Amino acid sequence: MDQSGPVEIIPPENPKLGRGVKFIYENGTEVLHGGPSGVTFIGTEGEIFVNRGALSSKPEVIIKQDIAADGIHLYNTPGGSHAAHRQDWVKSIGTRKQPCCPVETGARTVAVCHLANIAYWHSEELNGKSLKWDPIKWEFVGNDLANTWQDYPYPRRKGYELPTS
Repeated sequence: MDQSGPVEIIPPENPKLGRGVKFIYENGTEVLHGGPSGVTFIGTEGEIFVNRGALSSKPEVIIKQDIAADGIHLYNTPGGSHAAHRQDWVKSIGTRKQPCCPVETGARTVAVCHLANIAYWHSEELNGKSLKWDPIKWEFVGNDLANTWQDYPYPRRKGYELPTS
C-alpha cells in the first residue's frame, strides 16, 4: 500500500484506551491499531506481527513461506534497524537507486499515524462516525471540519510557512 493509504478511518469506542482505531483500505484490508507498539495483520490463514526489529507469525510457517512475485512484500533491511535504514539511504545516494524505503513510503507511513491520532483526538466530535480519506489527494472526503485538523490554527514561525498555492 506504499502508493496509497486507507480510505476509511473508524474511531475507537473508547479513545482513552489508546487503541482501537480501524483503518480500511480500498482492497478491503482492515488494520486495527492496538497494543503497545507494532502492528498485527490478521488474515484467513493466521496472524503476522511486525515491530521494529521483530517479525513473527502464528502459525510460524507463514513468515517462512516464499511470497509470490505479485504478493505483498515487506521492506527488509539487514537488522531492521534505524542504522540499517541510514546505511541503505547512504548507499542509494552513491548508486542513484531508490532506497528500500523511499520518501513516498515514509510519508504515507507517517500519514497513517497522523490519521490515527486525528481519530483519537477528535473521537468525541466524530461521535462514532468514520472518516473517509482520499489517499491520492491527501484529504478527508466530504468533511471540511476534519480537513482543518490536518494543520495548526496558528501561524508558523518565519521561514517555516507552508506554500499558499
